Amino acid sequence: MQRLRAGFATAQLSIPHPIELAGYGDERIATETHDSLGVTALVLSDGATTVGIASLDVFLVSRETRAAVRDRLGERGVPLDSLTVAATHTHSGPHLPNRTIELKPSHRDKDVDEGFLERVEGTTADALETAHANLEPASLQHGRAETTAASENRRRVGPMSDEPRVPAGEIDPEVHVLRVATDSGAELVVYNFACHPVCLTASEARVSADWPGVVEDRIDAELGAGTLFLNGATGDLNPRDWSFDRDSDAMYEFMTETGETIADAVLSGYRDARAASPVERAPITVDQREVRFDVKAVPDTDSLVERREALRSERDAADSNQESQRVERDLSYVEELLALADWGCSRFPVTLQHVSVGPVGLLGVPAEVFVGHGLDLKAAASEPLMPVGYANGYVGYIPTLADLERIGYEVRTSVIAPESIVEFRRICREMV
Repeated sequence: MQRLRAGFATAQLSIPHPIELAGYGDERIATETHDSLGVTALVLSDGATTVGIASLDVFLVSRETRAAVRDRLGERGVPLDSLTVAATHTHSGPHLPNRTIELKPSHRDKDVDEGFLERVEGTTADALETAHANLEPASLQHGRAETTAASENRRRVGPMSDEPRVPAGEIDPEVHVLRVATDSGAELVVYNFACHPVCLTASEARVSADWPGVVEDRIDAELGAGTLFLNGATGDLNPRDWSFDRDSDAMYEFMTETGETIADAVLSGYRDARAASPVERAPITVDQREVRFDVKAVPDTDSLVERREALRSERDAADSNQESQRVERDLSYVEELLALADWGCSRFPVTLQHVSVGPVGLLGVPAEVFVGHGLDLKAAASEPLMPVGYANGYVGYIPTLADLERIGYEVRTSVIAPESIVEFRRICREMV
C-alpha cells in the first residue's frame, strides 16, 4: 500500500460592499467587514482513491454550488473520487442562493449577487486545485478533547415547547482533531465541533466568521498551522449563554470568549493527536448515497389562506407587543407552509456521504442535524466519527422524532417528513 499523501491550501473570499447577509431571516446589509472569511481545502490520496474537502466561512453551500465547483475542477483536469464542500454556517456571512429549496419568504426574496457567487465557486475550486497540486507524502494523527463550557441546547426540554429548560438539553462536548502533517513540514489542523456560529446576532451587520475565526487565529498564533473547521450535528446547539440582548461591543467580546474556549479544547485535542501513532498507510474509502426524502404534509392552500387572513386580523387587533410577536410567529409559519404548498414538490434530493480517512470517518449531511442524531451515530460508528453538517447542500433542520413533539422554531421550519427522518437514520447507521 502506498504512503498517504496530503495537500492543502487556503484562500480569502473577497467581499464586496454593500452586501446582504444570511442568517436570522432579517434583512441585514453589511457595509464593512469585521474579520475576513476564507476557504480551506484539503486533498488526501492513498494512491487509489483521492478525496477533496473544502470548508467555507459562509452560511450554507447549495447543491448547485458544490456541482459548480466540481465542474470547474473537472474542466481543469483535477481528478477527485469524492468531494465534500461544507459551510461553517456563520450567520454573518453573505447570502448565497439555495435554489433547490428556497421556501422561507425571507430567504427567497433576498437579492443574489451572481458575481460574488461565481467568485466563491471559483475561489473554492482554486483552493482545491492548489491543494491537489501540493500533494506529498503525509501522516495523520487523531486526537480528541471535550468542553462543556462552549455550547448549550437552545431547545426546551419536555413534551411541550413552552416548558422551562429544566434540565438543560443534551449537547455534544466532544472535539475531534485530525492533525495532517506532510513530509515537507506543512501542518493542517482539522477539527470537528458542534455549535452554531451565532455570537453575533441579528442586530449586528458586519461580515464575520464568528467564533470559528477566533479559533483559526489562535491555532495560527500558537502552532503556525492552518485550520479546517467542520461543524457537527449542531441544529439545536448555540454558544453557551447566548442572548439577543448584548450590544455590539458585548457581542464581539462574547464571540472572542466562545472562540477562545473552543480553541482551548482544540489545542487539547491537538496535543492528544501528537501523542498518537502517526498513520502513514491506510485505505481511503467513500460511501456516497443519492437519496430522496419526502416533504412533510401541509394543509390545503384554501385552509392556509383562510388562516393567514385570520392571523393578519389578530395582529392588527393585538393590544400588546408580546401578543403581536406571537401572532407574527404564527403568521410567518403559515407563510412558509404556503410557500411549501406552492413549491408543489413531494420529494427532494439529498446527498449523504461517508468518507473514511485513516483513523477517522466523516459523515457529510446537507442539513442542520439535531445533536441527538449526532450522538447516536457516533455511538454506532465503527471508528471515531466526525458528523459534518451543512455539507454538499442545505435542506434545513433534521429534528429527532422525539423533538417533533416539542414543536418549536426548528420543527416548524423543517421540511422533511417524519418517515424520511427514520430513513435518514437508517441510511446513516449503515454508512458509519
